[in-house]
Amino acid sequence: MYYLQMPAFNKKSHELGNRFEKWAYFLKNLETLDKIPQILNEPIFERAFGTAMLANLNPEQAQEYEHSRLNYIGIREVIRTAEDKGITKGIAEGEARGRAEGREEGRAEAKAEAEQKAQKTIITLHNNGVPIPIIVLSVDKTEAEVRAIIAESK
Repeated sequence: MYYLQMPAFNKKSHELGNRFEKWAYFLKNLETLDKIPQILNEPIFERAFGTAMLANLNPEQAQEYEHSRLNYIGIREVIRTAEDKGITKGIAEGEARGRAEGREEGRAEAKAEAEQKAQKTIITLHNNGVPIPIIVLSVDKTEAEVRAIIAESK
């Protein structure tokens, strides 16, 4: 625990050695500081100096500062909300597009599978001696299509 008599602390800024001495210097000289000295150029002292400046505002300046701060927060939140809505909309559109593309791919795959199954059925029936007119009745193809598939399989 440290005890400090502020009037007895007479170090100059260039004589400060540790953080305790820096705090003592900061507190003793705060009223006379217009800007933060280089020796106190650390985030903690910058925050403390900013807080002290705000505490030193007259009522009119404090009200103006608070109004400005609230405007900033409002604008920041409007931007954040717009970004969130944009992201949500983008995700929804991407999902919808992905589902549509997936359905289209599924249809194309199902059509290709049905075509392969029909060709396999035609070839199997033909190889087992089933006449072409009966094969045409068995699959959803014309006689010309059935003959073309049989010709390609040879």
